[in-house]
Amino acid sequence: MGFRPIFKKRVSLRWRILLLILFTCTTLQAAQRQVSVTGKAMTLEQAIRQIEANSDYRFIYKTEDVPTEKRDISAKGSIDEVLNTLLSGTGISHSVSGNKVMLKKVAPAPAAQQQKKKRVITGVVLDGSLNNEPVIGATVKLRNSSIGTATDVNGRYSITVEGDGGVLEFSYIGMKRQEVPIGNQSVINITLEPDSQTLDDVVVVGFGKQKKESVVGAVQTIKPAELRVPSSSLSTAFAGKLAGVVSVQRSGEPGADGASFWIRGISTFGGGSTPLIFIDGVEVSTGDLNALPPEVIESFSVLKDAAATALYGSRGASGVMLVTTRQGKNSERARINIRVEGQMTQPTKVIDLADGVDYMRMFNEAILTRNPSTSVANLPFSQSKIQHTAGGGTR
Repeated sequence: MGFRPIFKKRVSLRWRILLLILFTCTTLQAAQRQVSVTGKAMTLEQAIRQIEANSDYRFIYKTEDVPTEKRDISAKGSIDEVLNTLLSGTGISHSVSGNKVMLKKVAPAPAAQQQKKKRVITGVVLDGSLNNEPVIGATVKLRNSSIGTATDVNGRYSITVEGDGGVLEFSYIGMKRQEVPIGNQSVINITLEPDSQTLDDVVVVGFGKQKKESVVGAVQTIKPAELRVPSSSLSTAFAGKLAGVVSVQRSGEPGADGASFWIRGISTFGGGSTPLIFIDGVEVSTGDLNALPPEVIESFSVLKDAAATALYGSRGASGVMLVTTRQGKNSERARINIRVEGQMTQPTKVIDLADGVDYMRMFNEAILTRNPSTSVANLPFSQSKIQHTAGGGTR
C-alpha cells in the first residue's frame, strides 16, 4: 500500500522534467524562426546574407534572378512575412521547407494572353508650307505593324490601335516623315514640313507638284544651293548648272552684268526668245529674276519641251522657268542671314590701241604700199596735219 504513492510521485517528476525540456526547445525554436533585416541602400542579395547570418535559414537561388537595385530595408517577423516584404515588386516567389528557402523567378504572362483594349485615334494632317492647308492622301501608319490609313479630302484620318503603346508615323511625298508616340492621346494633329532633300523626287510643274517618275515632259529641277555663286545676278549661275540652258554674259558692267539665256536654243526668229519666267505664279522679267537672292528660293524648275509647256501655249515656246520662294510659317523664329562677298572684274588681256598719229601714218603707208605711184599730195593725211595732231592741234 505504501509503495504505490512513491511510484506515482517518481513518474510525475519525470514527466514534468520532460515537459519542461520540450517547452524550452519549442521556445528556442520559435525564437530562431523570428527573423529581421535592417539596412540602408541594401541590395536583395545583401539582405539574404544578413538573414542567413542571423538565423539557420539557407537560401537557394540563381544569382541572375536577383535584382541589383538598392533600397532601404526594415523588416521583422516570420520568414514568410520578411520575404513578402523583400520580394515585393521583384517578380520572385519563395517557398520554405524546414530551414531551406527556395527563390524562383516568376515568368511573365505571354503577351498574347494579355488583353489589349482597342481605341480609335483621330486627327488632321496639315501642310506647314501652304498656310496649314489640309494634306490629302497623307499616309498614317502604326510603326512595326500593318495597320494604316490615309487622310481624306479634309486632311482628317481615323485609325484603330490596341493598348496605350505604339508610335504613329505620318508621311507624304516631299514632306518630312514625323513620328508621334500615342501614349494616352485620342486626338493627334500634325503639321508636316517640306523636305528639301527630296527635291529630286518632286518637280514643280505648271499645275502643281508631281513625282519625277510621273512627269512625261522634259522638266529639270535644281537645288537652290547650287545657284549660290559670287555674283549679284542669278542668271550668271545658270551656265553649267542647267542642262539645255545656254547662258551668255555680254557685259561686266556693275548692275548690268546679267546674262542672256535661252532654253534649248532660239526657237523662233520672229518673236521673243526669252523664256517665260514665273515667281510664285506671277510672271516676271529677267531683271526681276536677277534681283532674286538664291537664299530665298525653295524650288527651281525648268520646263523645256512642248509636252511640259503645253499649259502655257505659244507663250511657252521658248521654255518656262518656275521659281518658288520660301514661305513663312506660324510660330517660326525669325532668322537673319547675312552673306558678304567681294569680287573684282577685269579683262584677261588689255589690247594696245593705236593713237591718232599712228593711225594716220599707217593709213598713208598702206596706200603707198598698194599704190606706189601715188603722190604725197594725194595722200589722205598730209605731213602738216600729222604734226598738228601730234602737237594737240585740230587741223
